[in-house]
Amino acid sequence: MELSDEQKRRILEEEEQRLAEEQYRAQVRRELQSQTGATGATGVAAAPAPAVMPPQQKPNARRNAPRFRGRIRCYCQRCWRDRTLSRAGPAEMSVYSWT
Repeated sequence: MELSDEQKRRILEEEEQRLAEEQYRAQVRRELQSQTGATGATGVAAAPAPAVMPPQQKPNARRNAPRFRGRIRCYCQRCWRDRTLSRAGPAEMSVYSWT
């Protein structure tokens, strides 16, 4: 695909504009860093960013205990149902049973 002269010119202008914007941003960053030095805008030394993420919080027992009890209850109900259905004959078994 061949680009026309107009398209080439427009692309070059966009690239030059993008480069100028990047240079301006770098200049502003350098000026801000030189103005504030090692301290922040408040005059307090800035804390370095943490290199490691903080450990995850412990699971909330108050929130997880009811979920755990619910799972145990469902498991027990399913076991009880399966046990009672296995004792019943084929005529007594429900059409909607899970087994």
